[in-house]
Amino acid sequence: MPASVALRVMALCAFCSTWSNFQNGYMNPQGSRRFPKTLRAIEISGQNGIGIPAMHLAYAQGMEQAQKAGISALAIRNVGHTGRHGAFADHAAECGF
Repeated sequence: MPASVALRVMALCAFCSTWSNFQNGYMNPQGSRRFPKTLRAIEISGQNGIGIPAMHLAYAQGMEQAQKAGISALAIRNVGHTGRHGAFADHAAECGF
């Protein structure tokens, strides 16, 4: 199977899995992100929604904390598919982290 076909099959499987999670109530399409701050780490809850907006929020807050303190720790939970994690790390690297 050519690589391009395999990637399309994988994307379709991820879509079907996410769709199934919405249908069975595991994921909430109206889920909003919340941002409770702790003393040493940042915890982001995606409220069982799509994970990409939660990842954007987590990385933005993490970079802000790292700018101030020199380090940050992130926890992202209660999210569905977050996309390619390396894309967020690439963005942080482009911002100097």
